[in-house]
Amino acid sequence: MKVRLFIIFILVAVISEASALPVVTVKVQEKTEVGREHIRLGDIAHISGGDQKFVRRLGDLIIGKAPLPGKTRSLDERYIRLRLKQANIDIGQIRLVVPGKAVITRSYRTISRKKIADIVSEYIRKKSLSRGDGTTVKNIIVQKDLVVPKGKIAYRIINGKEAGSSGRTAVYVDFTVDGHFHKKIRALVDIERLANVVVTSRPLGRHKIITKEDIYVKRTDISKLQVNIINDPKKVVGRRTRRSIDPATVLRTDLVELPPIVKRGDIVTIVAEAGGMRITALGKIKKKGHKGERLKVINLNSKKEIYARVVDSSTVRVMF
Repeated sequence: MKVRLFIIFILVAVISEASALPVVTVKVQEKTEVGREHIRLGDIAHISGGDQKFVRRLGDLIIGKAPLPGKTRSLDERYIRLRLKQANIDIGQIRLVVPGKAVITRSYRTISRKKIADIVSEYIRKKSLSRGDGTTVKNIIVQKDLVVPKGKIAYRIINGKEAGSSGRTAVYVDFTVDGHFHKKIRALVDIERLANVVVTSRPLGRHKIITKEDIYVKRTDISKLQVNIINDPKKVVGRRTRRSIDPATVLRTDLVELPPIVKRGDIVTIVAEAGGMRITALGKIKKKGHKGERLKVINLNSKKEIYARVVDSSTVRVMF
């Protein structure tokens, strides 16, 4: 009888001690939006009662990874209890209230394709102004909007070739949120570069000396033209065509040349000067040449071939 009374006393004491422990109520919300990468119990539940140190510990407990920005994740009571046990938290001290499914959404911001295109366009505009050229953006292609977490957003532009180069180029924009890299977005940019070019006004035959009436200046997009186009009419007038050229042709340096002032068989005066002495002789040109060009000449007195530089249509000079 005494043993039974002792056992009953012990059980009552244990029950009383257990009932004396503070019970914390954890009431999980049905829908919650979080802004961090990890879900803390305090983010999704209202925690009250009991020891405040224990309440803070529960609130700081990470119970899972947050979904991607704009996405959702569902948690049930079984999962939350498992995470509490894994954290060595006494479930007996908690009154857990969980709806059928607790739905967690990650907060986000959307950066539209238009906004990204505006960022790229403004960057190229500033580069163009700094160079003082006629670069303009014809079109920018951004595939989709960018979804980012809420926070301080910054960006940096990186491009494969110099932004402002003519034609199509890929420009990359690195986005960061709160100082952490988030995503790289590619934009395809069609760039127009306007410049003056010299154009033929009529058909020009081979070896035609070009006059002012043969050409005009036109401002056009040079993004698809070759790099050796001519944009100054002064560099064309007085030169001759290397071959026949159609009208409305943008002139290039490989289409024109200085007309030769001497040709094969021309008789010229060879001038040689050294030490205050000046010697002259007649010579015959071996091939056509321009002013300042070094050519082979036959000295008609000695019948020897020498090299001389063209001075004008009747004179070449030998340098010692």
